Formats: sequence, structure tokens, C-alpha cells
Amino acid sequence: METLNITWDNGKGRMNIFLDKFFPSTKKDLKKLLSIISLDWQHEDELREKLKVYFQEKKIEHEKAKKYSAKMHLQNKQLEADSKEIVTTRKRPNGVPLSKDELAEEKSKLGKYKKYAAIHLSDYKRHEKEEKQFSEYLKLL
Repeated sequence: METLNITWDNGKGRMNIFLDKFFPSTKKDLKKLLSIISLDWQHEDELREKLKVYFQEKKIEHEKAKKYSAKMHLQNKQLEADSKEIVTTRKRPNGVPLSKDELAEEKSKLGKYKKYAAIHLSDYKRHEKEEKQFSEYLKLL
């Protein structure tokens, strides 16, 4: 876990920030943190650089996760569309009719595909939001 160790007033004041717990946070909280970092004038540059590197890594991490979520969402939407076609026509793509058990199984698959597509879409939106947030943090530094 990434930690930011801040000391000021010749070691009388100390603060340890666990970055994974602290972020994402509001811009207001980041500005407060930056003002506390400025109290540790001896290490201010290296603390800011450590924050910058952390934000860049998190941004890249969320970019990758966003791409994966988008890919999985599209994959599940395609499976959902294929399954929906089978359920509505009650036939396999090659024209063979489905039995009642096969139809029930296909309906349950359809529900799973819808659920997974929604989950991956939600993940995509969350990662997109956090990626933008870390970009904003970088601008504030």
C-alpha cells in the first residue's frame, strides 16, 4: 500500500496518508492535503512527485480496466442478442427446434447475459469517472 509520510515543525507534527484509502476524494480534500504537504518544506517536492506518480499509475490502471469492461459489456450484449433470438424463435441458429428443457436453459442464460452486461457497463462508467478524477488531480498538482 502506497504511503505518504509528512513531517513538519522539526518532527513535532507527523502524518501518514495511505493513498489507496484517501483517494479518490474531493478536490477540496486534495487541496487540504497539498497545504499540509507544503508544511513539510524540506520534502515538499518529493512528496508532490510521489503523488504525481501515484495519480498517473491510477489513471493508467483505470484506463485499462475501462477498456476491459467495455469489451466484456459488448461481448455479453452480443451473447444476449444471440440468446434472445434463440428464445423468441424457439430454434437453434441451424433451425433445429428447442425442447422445453433447452428453452428454459436458454432463458436462464439470457438473464445471466443481461445481468453481466449491466454489471460491466456500470464498471465501465465507474472507471471512466475515476480516470477523469485522477486526471483532474494531476492538473491540480
